[in-house]
Amino acid sequence: MCRMRRVRRLIASWNGRLAVTVAVHAPRPDRLRVRGR
Repeated sequence: MCRMRRVRRLIASWNGRLAVTVAVHAPRPDRLRVRGR
């Protein structure tokens, strides 16, 4: 059970890092283009 909690925490931290990296790198322009269409 402890292991599951640890893994979950690791995944959460990874997700946060990924989101921050994507936001810093800049949003995808192609996505905006598709939305504007």
